[in-house]
Amino acid sequence: AAVAMFDVCNAASQVRSLIDAATRTVLVLGGGHAGLMALAAARDTLASSAHLVLIDSDERICERAKALDLCDVALRIDLRDALTALHSLEAAGLPRADLTVVVVNATDCEAAAILLTADHGTVLFFSMATSFTKAALGSDGLASTARMLVGSGHAPDRGAYALELIRR
Repeated sequence: AAVAMFDVCNAASQVRSLIDAATRTVLVLGGGHAGLMALAAARDTLASSAHLVLIDSDERICERAKALDLCDVALRIDLRDALTALHSLEAAGLPRADLTVVVVNATDCEAAAILLTADHGTVLFFSMATSFTKAALGSDGLASTARMLVGSGHAPDRGAYALELIRR
């Protein structure tokens, strides 16, 4: 567990640093180790009235995140279909995100990440499957004003915050 946590610990630190009092909705795209760390950090940092949403293509992962109370809503969506993803979010009565954390292990999810993020929101690409060319060109094509950030594997706290979350 510790080795898995240290591999993705910066997801927690970066998510915590990107949430402020104005953050009303956080989407985490992908529910693997990094996704669970991102959800835990968002749950720890967000105001209680904010929406915390997991989107993953695997129903078991969605159920696990809900059972662990790491999200308010878990949606089973194939993020490679950006328009269906947006329609699914809207059908669930959820707004586009102030912060979208991309930790999927599938390719071709960049357009969905951008489309699911509100104007002037932030997309944190923390996935090794991300094509930054697709993200940049997709953002232009969608006329998005979202800020796009590249996640780093280095945590200045060397994983202390992530370890604290796991202990709790």
